[in-house]
Amino acid sequence: MNRIKYFVIVICTLLSGIVSAQEWAGPDTSVCQGAGALLGVSSAPNDYCYNWSPAEGLSSTTAKRPTANPSKTTEYTLVAIGPDFSNKVVDKVKVTVELGGVVTAPSYTEPDGTTNQAHAHLTVKEPGTSIEWSIEGENHGCVINPTTGNISYCNSAGEVTIRATDATNEECYAEGTFRVNVGVKQVYAIDETHPTRKATNGDTLYLIGHNDVKLKAIPNDGESFTEDQPDWTASTVQPPSPNAAEWSHSEGSPSFMHIEAGGKSVNVARIQPTEVTLTNIVHTLNTLLKMLEQFCSPSSDLAVGYDPDKSVCEPLHMGFTHNLTYKQIPVEKFNSPKKGLKEQLEGEINGSLTAKVCFPPPYSSAPNPLFMWSTYVFGSGTTKLNAGVSKDESLASPASWQVDELNFSGTLKFGVGGEVGVYVPGDFFGIQGTLLGDITISIDPTFSSPLINSTVKIEPLVIEGSLKVFWLNPDNTVINLTGKYNLLDPLESQPFKTLDLTQFQ
Repeated sequence: MNRIKYFVIVICTLLSGIVSAQEWAGPDTSVCQGAGALLGVSSAPNDYCYNWSPAEGLSSTTAKRPTANPSKTTEYTLVAIGPDFSNKVVDKVKVTVELGGVVTAPSYTEPDGTTNQAHAHLTVKEPGTSIEWSIEGENHGCVINPTTGNISYCNSAGEVTIRATDATNEECYAEGTFRVNVGVKQVYAIDETHPTRKATNGDTLYLIGHNDVKLKAIPNDGESFTEDQPDWTASTVQPPSPNAAEWSHSEGSPSFMHIEAGGKSVNVARIQPTEVTLTNIVHTLNTLLKMLEQFCSPSSDLAVGYDPDKSVCEPLHMGFTHNLTYKQIPVEKFNSPKKGLKEQLEGEINGSLTAKVCFPPPYSSAPNPLFMWSTYVFGSGTTKLNAGVSKDESLASPASWQVDELNFSGTLKFGVGGEVGVYVPGDFFGIQGTLLGDITISIDPTFSSPLINSTVKIEPLVIEGSLKVFWLNPDNTVINLTGKYNLLDPLESQPFKTLDLTQFQ
């Protein structure tokens, strides 16, 4: 009996140096989110294995004395195992968070002017605690009411930190994050053939003769959509994947598309490259040419003193013909989503000019024999011009007209000559003889950009003669001889002038 009493005394003595199991996790405590609380007690054995749960807010789950900094009030459980599993201690501690769980409603804003505001509040707050609200770090243009926690006027995308501070203890605070300007920043329609041509912000992209257009949504929050994917349901065409941020549409129906996502929109119009021929400018040119022709072709009244039908002399005469077309073709405007225009003027102009003027008018002696003579100068010219010019707004320099084709050819002749005639009437028959001679110089210029070539021909003297023997009745002609004789063969020179226009460029 005495031996039993001895062992009891020893055990009690030993246990008196050991902390009660209810005190191993430490006393219940209150903390601020930012301050934290030290759990456990320093007198707990060092050779025990410790396991704390839950892990949220703990600096370590296996330390003898971890620091707890939970976002809300949490009860932690400690399980301590002695060496060789000789003993097991279970204890609990409650950590009350005076301030914590800063959240916003809504949890993000969108840049559409209506939902660009939110309200911050605490999930944990001790009654009677006065709170001051603030934004820590980058504010992205956000403004927070320090008393109410209302957030508004955010002007850029990103994430802000909202802090709630105990007005009586600045060391006690809680924080939470808030995403601003989440959603679609802009929608683009891009010409895949010419990527510099793109429309945005309600504009219309015109596509002419191209198959594909890229449709793209740009997020406010970062470079790619991580959540809140663009919604294309308001568009007239849909992407292959409902929430695709980028997709292509090939040529086909419809010819006009409205693309919209996140309140941002853009339009696409497909136009067939149909040529439109306008005749007004051609008619105007035709009128001007006719006016010039009439001005340069005076009447035969200038030939007073002789009958033009009975003389080699002729008044000035000018003629024009043309085959011109003026076209307008829609094109894609250079570096612009707008519709451009290509203008083309092409065709052919032909002109002619003839004149044979006597100095003086024909003179005749009378009456028998009858001598007739006259001198004259003459000239003639023909021209042929093929031209094509255009102005194209799809090019980098759309304001200037470009020469697509320009070719010119023609002939210019001039010279001097004279006519001598005699008429000898008889009782029964008559004789009439005529000699006509002239000297001609001709020039044949040809122009084909950038070269001009000219060729000169000289016909020194050409004589035409005729002899008629007839009865007094002119209808009974018995002899009618005519002939044309070149006293010298025509002389043709080599091209005497070649002009290279590139030297002036």
